[in-house]
Amino acid sequence: MRKPKEVTYSFLIICEGENTEPSFFNSIKDRIIDGIYPLTWLENKNISITIRPEPKEDAEAKTLPISNHKPIRQIRRLNKSNGIVNNENNPLPLKFVNEGQEKLEYKTFDEVWAVFDHDNHPARKEAFEKAKKVIDGKVVKIAFSSIAFEYYLILHFERIHNAFLKSECRGSRKENN
Repeated sequence: MRKPKEVTYSFLIICEGENTEPSFFNSIKDRIIDGIYPLTWLENKNISITIRPEPKEDAEAKTLPISNHKPIRQIRRLNKSNGIVNNENNPLPLKFVNEGQEKLEYKTFDEVWAVFDHDNHPARKEAFEKAKKVIDGKVVKIAFSSIAFEYYLILHFERIHNAFLKSECRGSRKENN
Protein backbone atom coordinates (compact mmCIF):
# COMPACT_ATOMS: atom_id res chain seq x y z
CA MET A 1 0.00 0.00 0.00
CA ARG A 2 1.32 3.40 -0.99
CA LYS A 3 1.88 5.95 1.75
CA PRO A 4 -0.02 9.24 1.16
CA LYS A 5 2.07 12.31 0.45
CA GLU A 6 2.67 14.51 3.42
CA VAL A 7 1.28 18.01 2.95
CA THR A 8 3.93 20.65 3.53
CA TYR A 9 1.94 23.80 2.72
CA SER A 10 -1.81 24.29 3.08
CA PHE A 11 -4.23 26.96 1.92
CA LEU A 12 -7.73 27.76 3.15
CA ILE A 13 -10.05 29.94 1.04
CA ILE A 14 -13.23 31.01 2.81
CA CYS A 15 -15.79 32.31 0.30
CA GLU A 16 -18.86 34.41 0.97
CA GLY A 17 -20.72 32.97 -2.01
CA GLU A 18 -21.93 29.41 -2.16
CA ASN A 19 -21.67 28.81 -5.92
CA THR A 20 -19.62 31.17 -8.09
CA GLU A 21 -16.63 31.79 -5.84
CA PRO A 22 -16.11 28.17 -4.67
CA SER A 23 -16.50 26.91 -8.26
CA PHE A 24 -14.01 29.49 -9.54
CA PHE A 25 -11.40 28.67 -6.89
CA ASN A 26 -11.93 24.93 -7.34
CA SER A 27 -11.17 25.29 -11.05
CA ILE A 28 -7.94 27.13 -10.18
CA LYS A 29 -7.15 24.44 -7.60
CA ASP A 30 -7.57 21.74 -10.28
CA ARG A 31 -5.22 23.61 -12.62
CA ILE A 32 -2.61 23.97 -9.87
CA ILE A 33 -2.83 20.26 -9.06
CA ASP A 34 -2.56 19.38 -12.78
CA GLY A 35 0.52 21.61 -13.09
CA ILE A 36 -1.11 24.05 -15.53
CA TYR A 37 -0.67 26.92 -13.03
CA PRO A 38 2.62 26.13 -11.31
CA LEU A 39 3.30 27.77 -7.97
CA THR A 40 7.03 28.20 -8.49
CA TRP A 41 7.67 29.39 -4.96
CA LEU A 42 6.18 26.10 -3.70
CA GLU A 43 7.54 23.78 -6.39
CA ASN A 44 9.21 21.34 -3.99
CA LYS A 45 6.31 21.18 -1.56
CA ASN A 46 3.15 19.11 -1.45
CA ILE A 47 0.27 21.54 -1.19
CA SER A 48 -3.31 21.23 -0.03
CA ILE A 49 -6.03 23.72 -0.96
CA THR A 50 -9.30 23.72 0.99
CA ILE A 51 -12.20 25.83 -0.22
CA ARG A 52 -15.22 26.66 1.93
CA PRO A 53 -18.05 26.29 1.31
CA GLU A 54 -17.73 23.39 -1.09
CA PRO A 55 -19.62 24.02 -4.34
CA LYS A 56 -23.12 22.60 -4.29
CA GLU A 57 -23.72 19.39 -6.19
CA ASP A 58 -25.75 19.34 -9.38
CA ALA A 59 -29.25 20.46 -8.50
CA GLU A 60 -30.90 17.89 -10.79
CA ALA A 61 -33.30 15.87 -8.71
CA LYS A 62 -33.12 12.12 -8.95
CA THR A 63 -36.17 9.96 -8.45
CA LEU A 64 -36.64 6.67 -6.70
CA PRO A 65 -37.78 3.64 -8.69
CA ILE A 66 -41.50 3.28 -9.32
CA SER A 67 -43.35 1.28 -6.70
CA ASN A 68 -46.80 -0.26 -6.93
CA HIS A 69 -47.75 1.21 -3.58
CA LYS A 70 -46.16 4.62 -3.40
CA PRO A 71 -46.00 7.53 -5.81
CA ILE A 72 -42.65 8.62 -7.25
CA ARG A 73 -40.91 10.98 -4.89
CA GLN A 74 -37.77 12.98 -5.19
CA ILE A 75 -34.69 12.19 -3.18
CA ARG A 76 -33.87 15.01 -0.81
CA ARG A 77 -30.26 16.08 -0.58
CA LEU A 78 -28.80 17.63 2.49
CA ASN A 79 -26.53 20.57 1.86
CA LYS A 80 -23.14 20.30 3.48
CA SER A 81 -22.76 22.79 6.24
CA ASN A 82 -19.62 24.86 6.11
CA GLY A 83 -19.92 25.94 9.73
CA ILE A 84 -20.31 29.60 8.76
CA VAL A 85 -23.43 31.13 10.24
CA ASN A 86 -24.34 34.76 9.85
CA ASN A 87 -25.62 36.34 13.03
CA GLU A 88 -25.94 39.89 14.32
CA ASN A 89 -23.04 39.52 16.76
CA ASN A 90 -20.53 38.55 14.10
CA PRO A 91 -21.34 39.76 10.55
CA LEU A 92 -19.99 37.67 7.68
CA PRO A 93 -16.77 39.40 6.60
CA LEU A 94 -15.67 39.66 10.21
CA LYS A 95 -16.69 36.04 10.80
CA PHE A 96 -14.50 34.93 7.86
CA VAL A 97 -11.49 36.82 9.22
CA ASN A 98 -12.06 35.47 12.75
CA GLU A 99 -12.27 31.91 11.43
CA GLY A 100 -9.13 32.44 9.35
CA GLN A 101 -7.20 33.81 12.32
CA GLU A 102 -8.28 30.86 14.42
CA LYS A 103 -6.95 28.48 11.74
CA LEU A 104 -3.63 30.36 11.68
CA GLU A 105 -3.37 30.34 15.48
CA TYR A 106 -3.89 26.58 15.66
CA LYS A 107 -1.56 26.10 12.65
CA THR A 108 -4.33 24.26 10.80
CA PHE A 109 -3.41 26.10 7.57
CA ASP A 110 -0.30 27.94 6.41
CA GLU A 111 -2.18 30.57 4.40
CA VAL A 112 -5.78 31.77 4.73
CA TRP A 113 -7.83 33.90 2.36
CA ALA A 114 -11.24 35.51 3.02
CA VAL A 115 -13.23 36.24 -0.17
CA PHE A 116 -16.19 38.60 -0.01
CA ASP A 117 -18.06 41.34 -1.87
CA HIS A 118 -18.81 44.87 -0.71
CA ASP A 119 -22.56 44.18 -0.32
CA ASN A 120 -22.79 47.01 2.26
CA HIS A 121 -21.74 44.60 4.99
CA PRO A 122 -21.80 46.49 8.29
CA ALA A 123 -18.50 45.03 9.53
CA ARG A 124 -16.56 45.30 6.27
CA LYS A 125 -14.12 47.92 7.57
CA GLU A 126 -13.65 46.05 10.84
CA ALA A 127 -12.83 42.89 8.87
CA PHE A 128 -10.09 44.71 6.94
CA GLU A 129 -8.64 46.14 10.16
CA LYS A 130 -8.78 42.84 12.04
CA ALA A 131 -7.14 41.00 9.11
CA LYS A 132 -3.99 43.09 9.68
CA LYS A 133 -3.33 41.27 12.96
CA VAL A 134 -0.12 39.24 12.59
CA ILE A 135 -0.26 35.66 13.84
CA ASP A 136 3.05 33.78 13.74
CA GLY A 137 4.25 36.12 11.00
CA LYS A 138 1.08 35.63 8.90
CA VAL A 139 -2.14 37.54 8.30
CA VAL A 140 -5.50 36.58 6.87
CA LYS A 141 -5.41 37.78 3.27
CA ILE A 142 -8.52 39.34 1.76
CA ALA A 143 -9.79 39.00 -1.80
CA PHE A 144 -12.38 41.77 -2.02
CA SER A 145 -14.65 42.76 -4.88
CA SER A 146 -16.16 46.22 -4.65
CA ILE A 147 -19.20 45.38 -6.77
CA ALA A 148 -19.63 41.61 -7.10
CA PHE A 149 -17.35 38.68 -7.79
CA GLU A 150 -19.44 37.84 -10.85
CA TYR A 151 -18.66 41.29 -12.31
CA TYR A 152 -14.95 40.53 -11.98
CA LEU A 153 -15.47 37.30 -13.94
CA ILE A 154 -17.58 38.94 -16.66
CA LEU A 155 -14.83 41.50 -17.29
CA HIS A 156 -12.59 38.67 -18.48
CA PHE A 157 -15.02 37.75 -21.27
CA GLU A 158 -16.95 40.88 -22.24
CA ARG A 159 -16.04 44.48 -22.90
CA ILE A 160 -18.31 46.49 -20.62
CA HIS A 161 -18.53 50.24 -21.14
CA ASN A 162 -20.96 51.19 -18.41
CA ALA A 163 -20.11 51.61 -14.76
CA PHE A 164 -21.80 49.57 -12.07
CA LEU A 165 -22.19 51.83 -9.08
CA LYS A 166 -23.57 49.09 -6.89
CA SER A 167 -24.28 45.42 -7.08
CA GLU A 168 -27.33 44.34 -9.01
CA CYS A 169 -27.50 41.21 -6.89
CA ARG A 170 -29.60 40.46 -3.87
CA GLY A 171 -32.67 42.57 -4.53
CA SER A 172 -31.10 45.86 -5.63
CA ARG A 173 -31.94 44.96 -9.25
CA LYS A 174 -35.46 46.30 -8.67
CA GLU A 175 -34.03 49.73 -7.85
CA ASN A 176 -32.22 49.94 -11.20
CA ASN A 177 -35.28 49.17 -13.38
